[in-house]
Amino acid sequence: MDLPPPKPDRDVEAKIPRRVRTARTIWPKAALALGAAAVAAAVASMLALSGTSTKPAARAGAAGGKPVLRLQGADPVTGKTVSLAAFSGKPIVLNLWTSGCASCVGEARALARFEGGHPGAQVVGIDVADSRTGAISFYRQVGWRHPSIADPSGRIAAHLRLETLPTTLFLDAKHRVVARINGQTNLAGFTAGYRKASA
Repeated sequence: MDLPPPKPDRDVEAKIPRRVRTARTIWPKAALALGAAAVAAAVASMLALSGTSTKPAARAGAAGGKPVLRLQGADPVTGKTVSLAAFSGKPIVLNLWTSGCASCVGEARALARFEGGHPGAQVVGIDVADSRTGAISFYRQVGWRHPSIADPSGRIAAHLRLETLPTTLFLDAKHRVVARINGQTNLAGFTAGYRKASA
């Protein structure tokens, strides 16, 4: 389920490399990190991140041959290790965000409302090219409680072929990507994507 991002802000868009455009405003530092990450990803097709596994290799016998996404890393707020494997058997709403992105702030409360209304859903964030201070402030501002994985270099984002922030991927119970929303969405978008992941 690919939904088109909102109409871009031309002044902001002109400052961001074509490959890493955001729907509204993205922290310039994040855009630079993402651009560098995209180059790194092109050179190394299989990423070996220290402390973070992003290889979505499909295991033999996986239904439909779709790759299984494996991610692990430190939570930018708590510092604890977060792994998708810990949520085995549960659909996941994987939201890529950064604290300096206005569109991320714009959808964050909708994601919090979605999470509150779907106690069976597991939400996990990927905090792209951010600082710990920025992440903590963002969580306090929008009232999030779900875990995130810090991606300070933007390498996970590049591996997931991020084109804009925010972006949301919906994983089924086997953690295969079944739907994707590029750009800011709302409660209805989160709900529709989750339905597809949990079908």
